[in-house]
This record gives sequence, structure tokens and C-alpha cells, in this order.
Amino acid sequence: MQCIPSQSLARERYKGDKWYVGALYGLNSKTTHNDFMTHCNGSFGVRLGYEQTSVFGYMGEVTFFNPEDDGPLPDHTTLLYLPGGYPEKHIQVLENARRTKAAIRQYASHGGAILAECGGMMYLCQSITDDDGEHEMCGVLPYKITARTIDRRLSLGYRQLTYGREQLRGHEFHYTQFIPPIPPSEVQVYNARGEAVCTPVLRQGNVLASYTHLYWGETQMTNILHPQS
Repeated sequence: MQCIPSQSLARERYKGDKWYVGALYGLNSKTTHNDFMTHCNGSFGVRLGYEQTSVFGYMGEVTFFNPEDDGPLPDHTTLLYLPGGYPEKHIQVLENARRTKAAIRQYASHGGAILAECGGMMYLCQSITDDDGEHEMCGVLPYKITARTIDRRLSLGYRQLTYGREQLRGHEFHYTQFIPPIPPSEVQVYNARGEAVCTPVLRQGNVLASYTHLYWGETQMTNILHPQS
């Protein structure tokens, strides 16, 4: 099937029916079920909506940490959520945060569950190249990203896909791109008109990553976050 380029192109982690969430990446302020939106700054500038708050609250305790602080993952992390943002704008501090990168590599290599969206997926890749050169990232995923001005292409639009038993919806908005070849996708992704697009969904062990920002409001996220045995 041909696809249409967008705009121009821990082992003890799951107990019964409850998740124990140890870290929510990129968010550095506390939130509760009463918080409809929480702002955060830094490499991964995200807003935590009520849907995510409810899902994570149901799944277990939420702990926040900042990867730019170059520290270890919080103890007893059982799910690492890497939301979207702009790591290319904080490239040097992320590259220099070697302790955090090593901790994430070790966590992933030991079967840790990770959900990474857009900027979070970029951070998991081998490197991000900008106009100043190539910068080493976590190296969990064997791919490279370009953020060079000459390579910038707008990828924009609503997305839909089927993953396991779940019908997932979301959106895509970024200018960075994979350095070719584009990685193979676990499933086919479609735009709002039902046309196939070239956005790959990556699965490596218990790591699930994509440029797509998922909509959590009507999805049973535990069905896609359950780690593979």
C-alpha cells in the first residue's frame, strides 16, 4: 500500500489489573484529578490534560522528574511516559545529561515500559542533527532524526490507527524528520480521510513510540501499555 506524505512531506511492573506508574517524563509539577491542565517548561513543553491525569491516576502513583537535571530515573519506575515537545531546542543540555540517558537505556534494556510521543520519541533515538552538527540522544531506538533547517518539512494532520484491540486517534505536528530510510511501522497509520500516511509506529521490546500525539479520552491505554512478555 502506498502512503501519502504529510503536507510535503520491571519485570514486576504489572500486578493483576493495576499498573504502578513510576515516572511521567518531562513534567515537573504535581497534579491531581482536580487539575484539568498543568503547564510545564523545558525540553518537553506539554500540558497534562484531564484524560492523562485520570488514566495515570487509575494506573498508579505518578512521579515527575526533569531529564535536564541529569539524574537517575525515580525508584520503582514501571512506566516511563515521554510526551511531545521540542528537544531540538534544548539539544545541548539533553546531550550532556549522560546519567539520565544511561538510566533510560538500562531501563529499556531490562524490559521497562515506555510510551514516547513525538519529541519523546526523538529523544529515544540515536541522535538529533541540527545546523551545528549531530547530538547523541538516548540510543534506545536505532534511528536518527534531522532538525536541520534545510531538512525541515511540515508534517501536520489528524491520525488514526488500530493497535491491538484499540482504535487510536491523535494528531501529528512537527518539522523534524527521520534521516532516511524511514523505519518500518508496526501498523499502518491513516489521516482523517482514511488515506495511508508515512508515519511509523515503532515497537521495540516494551517501548512504543511514534510522532503521533495520542488522544487519551476514549482509549483504554492499559491495553496498549501492557508490556510484552
